[in-house]
Formats: sequence, structure tokens, C-alpha cells
Amino acid sequence: MKPLEVMIVEDQHLLREGLKAMLEADGSVSVVSLAGSAEEALDVLLTSSCEVILMDITLPQRDGVWCIRSIRERGSQIPILVVTSHEQDRTVRDALSAGANGYELKLSTPEELRRALQEVRRGGSYVQPTLLRAMITSMAEPVKPSRSELDLLALAAERGAGYVAMHNSGGADKTDTAFPDGVVAAVRSFFEKALAAA
Repeated sequence: MKPLEVMIVEDQHLLREGLKAMLEADGSVSVVSLAGSAEEALDVLLTSSCEVILMDITLPQRDGVWCIRSIRERGSQIPILVVTSHEQDRTVRDALSAGANGYELKLSTPEELRRALQEVRRGGSYVQPTLLRAMITSMAEPVKPSRSELDLLALAAERGAGYVAMHNSGGADKTDTAFPDGVVAAVRSFFEKALAAA
């Protein structure tokens, strides 16, 4: 199978090279371009292509949220997975609102990161359940999670899913068969409410 082509946007050289080595270790991912800033990332995208962009939030001058928004304003629909150390729910909401397709933490395992990359490449979204739970608990009135949304968190914790997949088609693909019907739609509904309240 052809390796997934990824662009890494990370300002710290050691982390950038470390992510590249880690992702390419099993042959399922090929890092085709690297950028150390938001501006450099936009320039690279003018002359090269990739299937997924791996984006840090903390970048010099312009941050990752600005970069994500700029990429979307240019009309690009390349899936963007945020990989950062920021766990604040406000940062998660800002990134998703700007157009990110997923949000992962740098403490994730290589397997979790590769799974997140594949998920957003397929057109889904990926958010760690711990971050989703934090968003729910921090939400103020009048926006509250529904019973279905809360049930999803319990299900993810019980089954050790490690991720929540949401698809633009409104239905789950074959990777989501462990979840009951309607769960994906419930999560999408939650994110719409959370972003509206941001």
C-alpha cells in the first residue's frame, strides 16, 4: 500500500525531525515536506502537495490557528491534524473552528498518531476522548451536551477506543462498527454547539 504523504509544520528542529523519523518507521507514512513556521508552510504548499498536514499550534510570529485559517481561505481542503502540547479546550475549539480536521496531543503513541492521520485522510475527524471530555465539562450555560454525547464518552472509555470518528457523510465507515448507530451524529452535534458557544 502506498505510504500516506504528510507535511509537518513544527518550529522546533529536533521535534520536527523526531516526528518524521517516528512516523516513517513502519513504512506507512512518508513525510514529503517540512516547515518551521506558518508562513513557510503556506509557501511550501504553493509548490508541493501532500495528503495530510500535521500542524503544531505554537509557531513563531503567526500561530497554527492562523495558518489553518489561511490554508482554508486559499480554498485548500487538505486534511489538517493538529499535534500539540496544548490541552486547553479554548485552543481545541479555535483550531477546529479555523478548519482543522483533528486534534491530537504530542504525548500520544506513534500508533495513535498514525491512526489519527489515517482517519482525517479518509475524511473523518479525530479528537482524543480526554480532550472531548474536558470541552464538555468546561461548557457554560445555556449549551449542554446531550445524553447521546455523554453516552459516547462513557462508551469510548469503556471500550478503550482512543478516538472518536465523525464523517462528513453523516454515517460511520467500517472502522466505526464498534459504536452504536447515531453516535457519530451525536458527536458532530456536540461540536457544532461547542463551536457556536465559543
